[in-house]
Amino acid sequence: MTQPKPHTFITLVDMLRQRASSSPEKTLYIFLADGETDERPLTYVQLDQRARQIALLLQEQGSVGDRALLLYPPGLDYIAAFFGCLYAGWIAVPSYPPRRNRHDARLQAIMDDAQAKVVLTDSDTYEDRQSRIDHMPDLAAMHWIAVDTVSNDPDGWQMPDISPQNIAFLQY
Repeated sequence: MTQPKPHTFITLVDMLRQRASSSPEKTLYIFLADGETDERPLTYVQLDQRARQIALLLQEQGSVGDRALLLYPPGLDYIAAFFGCLYAGWIAVPSYPPRRNRHDARLQAIMDDAQAKVVLTDSDTYEDRQSRIDHMPDLAAMHWIAVDTVSNDPDGWQMPDISPQNIAFLQY
């Protein structure tokens, strides 16, 4: 009996697009919000749709190779934002949100080095950003987007010209 040939994917975008097409309702991620029982699932098609929505927004803000600072607590929104960057051809720069009313020297160093164009975050961090960035004027001056509130039509997304040689993310 012949084994079926595994799919050959060029990029992670290709992989997720194919899986969203072939297994749309299959669960890809489960986040345990309370660490044990409060399950929040994310299917292939849900992640693909969210990634295209975020990518479309990023494509309107800049071009392939631009950088987005991802400030998220643990959760599924981070995954959607990360894939949104991949779908836009942007470089994801993940970090934790700054603590309230404290200057974060590490985050400042990341910002200085990465030269991110926008901050992607969740609505809770976005709403509380003022208390987090009072001591960080460079972060306050950046364009902030709460991606969990994005509701544009994902069908407007255009596949960027990306290849395996493109940088996917900068990990500090």
